Amino acid sequence: MDKHPDDLLTGDGDPFKGDPNFMASLARGLEVIQAFTPQRPLLSISQISQKTGIPRAAVRRCLYTLSKLGFVYAEDGKNFQLRPRILALGHAWLASTPLARSAQPVLRHLSEMLNESCSIATLDGDDILYIARASSSRIMTIDLDIGSRLPAWATSMGRVLLSHQPEEKLNDMLAG
Repeated sequence: MDKHPDDLLTGDGDPFKGDPNFMASLARGLEVIQAFTPQRPLLSISQISQKTGIPRAAVRRCLYTLSKLGFVYAEDGKNFQLRPRILALGHAWLASTPLARSAQPVLRHLSEMLNESCSIATLDGDDILYIARASSSRIMTIDLDIGSRLPAWATSMGRVLLSHQPEEKLNDMLAG
């Protein structure tokens, strides 16, 4: 049975130990990237290590590699942040998803007609991931962008997507 990406533990435990096809270093690098959030766009090696459970030396090597590839930088040499090039990783998937591309004009039209924000999201683990969105022009609106994530159980869109999941998956998600 395949393990779900949300179950990945690259710090203290390794559920893929002994799997010759699994690249722990790649998993760690991706986990380092995912440590950055809109609330925490600047992170030190120690902060990333603490947040991910990945040893500081491994975090340093990941950041060194990501820096050389143009995905992160540290202006002061200590606090790292993502560079715009990181968008290319998500854009490759988004550009290959015809639904998001073709739905955008429809979402825009609906948003203008209803004066409400309109979105499309996909279920990604226990979260919903927004893949297309048209914001309303109202003064008070929730600011969500493409790529935003929210817990599926906490949103109406997430609940609709969860309603099509097997009962066992829902029980596991709600128990955890």
